Amino acid sequence: MVMPMDGLLSNSSPSKIAALESKINELKANRAGPTEETDINTSTRSTPLAEGNTALEDIISRDFLDMETAERYLSAFKTKLTPHFPFVVVPPDVSVRQLRQEKPFLCLAILASASYENMPLQRALGDEVKKVVASRMVIGGEISFELLQGLLVFLAWSHYYSRPHRYTQFLQLAISLMIDLRLDRPPQTRTWKTELRFGLQYNLQSQTLNRPSWGSNEQRAVLGCYYLSSSIAMLVQKKSTILRLPYQEECCKSLYETNEYPHDKYITYVIQLQFIAEKIDHLSAKHGFDLETPGSGSELYITNLKSDLEAFHRHLPFNINESSVNKVLLAIQYHATGLCLNQLALNITNQESQSPLESNSWRDEMSFSAFISATSILNLYIRFPSKEEVGFNNTQWVQMAFALLVVYRYTATACKPDQTTAFLDTLSKLRSRVEALSTSDVDMNGARDAFFDFRNRIVQIENWLGANDRQEENLRTEESFEDFQDTSCLELTDLDGFMGAAETAEHFDFPIGDSFLSSEDLQIPHDLLFTSSLEQIMGD
Repeated sequence: MVMPMDGLLSNSSPSKIAALESKINELKANRAGPTEETDINTSTRSTPLAEGNTALEDIISRDFLDMETAERYLSAFKTKLTPHFPFVVVPPDVSVRQLRQEKPFLCLAILASASYENMPLQRALGDEVKKVVASRMVIGGEISFELLQGLLVFLAWSHYYSRPHRYTQFLQLAISLMIDLRLDRPPQTRTWKTELRFGLQYNLQSQTLNRPSWGSNEQRAVLGCYYLSSSIAMLVQKKSTILRLPYQEECCKSLYETNEYPHDKYITYVIQLQFIAEKIDHLSAKHGFDLETPGSGSELYITNLKSDLEAFHRHLPFNINESSVNKVLLAIQYHATGLCLNQLALNITNQESQSPLESNSWRDEMSFSAFISATSILNLYIRFPSKEEVGFNNTQWVQMAFALLVVYRYTATACKPDQTTAFLDTLSKLRSRVEALSTSDVDMNGARDAFFDFRNRIVQIENWLGANDRQEENLRTEESFEDFQDTSCLELTDLDGFMGAAETAEHFDFPIGDSFLSSEDLQIPHDLLFTSSLEQIMGD
């Protein structure tokens, strides 16, 4: 079951003391770097950029952009981008000049991510980020916290850059930094392992591992690395290399209590949701065969996970669907987590059951819940203030694409004109919003922006739904509906508290149950396969 928030966040020191200690530790780490007592052998570039030293990261001295434009991009990062990825934060009073001197790579990654108004420049800056990573990490062998923060920013908005994105490879570099810096554990950790040291003095007694601490910045980075790895791995059906760790819960607790920035209090809920999502993923991986066996008790597993998700929603001290920029990340994450849960449930209901009546009833509930969850994600986006989605991180865009595929699947199998018309209206609104973000600019390779690619996928779905001779078009495809069904992730979520649930049910009258799941003669275009579509959206 989900741990109540008051249980997770109680019995702690006063927030002001925690904030002060965090700042002191961070200042010590930034000024002193690793000390003799540290058991980490790191190679760091601790010296800031000197005046007149044109380093690879110093894109201002290299005339990529001027200081005024850089300040504007930094401001956009603080206000528009950070709420959608609150794991790397720049204090309000920090200027580009200061950031450029103290953390040049992080500054470069931030300016690259926030320069979305100038796509050719953004693509060029993205290439510069890759060059710095190659120079400092691959060739120079550097290990530093600044590199980790910069990589997290680069990964969070990786959809903005040139393809191929190589998301997984850059993610593994970030994870390697986290491990080498020992950020998978608290700054002081008691260990009973034998040290691999050679010297005259050797102590076989238990040791305390001391490492530098970067305070609240470290805590956010630890959670951000977990979020990026776990959320994307589930969506594209890959293995996450970061599992749930006790230190992650400590970081959540500290950030929630200190509440240094407005979005810090939401980080705990985002990570708690991902913990639930990870349990769903583990259930599928460890008990996949049981899920396909009638009477194996798999329904009980699904019911328990559903209860976890319902308890999470019930204990939230605020309305998750309020129109707040700080809550959009959490709201989309909530609905997407339910979608993954419903995939397991639909796998069960596809099997023969000794009680067909109960199976069909449960299948109806799962189907309806999946549809509500997917449309809730799309509705959240449509109701969001215009052009604010430029701050959406890569995971959010993939989750929206996920929802788009699911709603299309339901609508295509329903074969009801009213439902098709309603979905076409939704697609029209989506297309209008995305088209407003796209420009006619091309990068050095002649490629258009990410919004142009997303817009083309929406148009594809509109064309398929609007085709008059649908059966003839479907027969020309190679993939059957059953093949498509096996590659899709659907979801189960609690209907209570879902934004627009009643409205959705009224405007989207679709068949649920057998009429949806057993449409053997329906063909789905090959290009809309779930896994391949998400991979193409991400550019991997």
